[in-house]
Amino acid sequence: MRSWTSAVVLAAAMGVGMATAPALAATHEVSTGARTLEVVDLGTLPGAVSSEALGINDRGWVVGWSDVGDAVSRAFLWRDGRMTDLGSLGGAGGSSVAHGINRRGDIVGSSSAPEGSRAVLWRDGRMVDLGTLGGSIGVATGINDRDEIVGYSTTSTEEYHAFLWRGGRMTDLGTVAGQTFSQANAVNTHGLVVGESGGPVVWRHGTPHPLPSLPGAEFGSALGTNDHGDVVGYLGYPSGRTVNRAVIWRNGRPVDLGFEDGVSQAFDVNDRGQIIGWRELVPMESWAPFLWDRGAVTNLPSLTGTGTGGVATAINNRGEIVGRSPVPDDAFGHGHAVLWR
Repeated sequence: MRSWTSAVVLAAAMGVGMATAPALAATHEVSTGARTLEVVDLGTLPGAVSSEALGINDRGWVVGWSDVGDAVSRAFLWRDGRMTDLGSLGGAGGSSVAHGINRRGDIVGSSSAPEGSRAVLWRDGRMVDLGTLGGSIGVATGINDRDEIVGYSTTSTEEYHAFLWRGGRMTDLGTVAGQTFSQANAVNTHGLVVGESGGPVVWRHGTPHPLPSLPGAEFGSALGTNDHGDVVGYLGYPSGRTVNRAVIWRNGRPVDLGFEDGVSQAFDVNDRGQIIGWRELVPMESWAPFLWDRGAVTNLPSLTGTGTGGVATAINNRGEIVGRSPVPDDAFGHGHAVLWR
């Protein structure tokens, strides 16, 4: 899950280059058959027309953002059927976004502030400014159940670096050798941090290790992880147009999820090995959120009934999925935060 989980040491990721994908169950376009998924409209904050869910914990609490004005978004917590505005630190517009939530209910994200943008933590009804690495921008992307927070921030030289916040201190996780950019996207309960620095990377004990690639891929990013050390994300293949392919790194080795046509990205994986993300539908020239479960793929339903146009962003250990879906009779492309269960 994004923001949580992992015990397996990714030995093969430690400086390994190209790798051959091990065999997994073949992808096929059928329902998993295990349950019927329904899509629930979580709505928006009062007066808003769009929203998106970005995180969910194992208690079913959902976080994300909703617009509240012209170019202004506000972080929300959806709990027990009610969406609550989490506020902001002020600054230009007063915008905020919630990216992740742990089991306790601690929420992380970012907020505008008088000094720029700050990584923030919402805990016990209070918003805590986590600061930056010396620059003007900070964003917290994930939190685990040990109160370890990850994200990215600009440094005093305005370079973007991944960070780990723990015990009241923000630490620069640095970059892969030869790179000036890094970003942390998730952290598990064993401290495995996943993200990007010139390609998909994991940080173990504060040290970045590039994840192995697949033939022809030139870039990519690690976006989520689980308690078993599985890492998901994508690899990119420039070929006339850039094509991203959804990938899982299992025991440190990359496996293409098998979407042969179009673009795909995997955003999150739970402890049951269920993977969610989005993919392009060819030749429909549209896209759809998906659930990948042991090789079987389910296209998640939308609020419009078409099953296209949405994105799945996070999944918990109960198999509940959150993201965004288009809404009926909307000519402006607004969407709503949704829960698939």
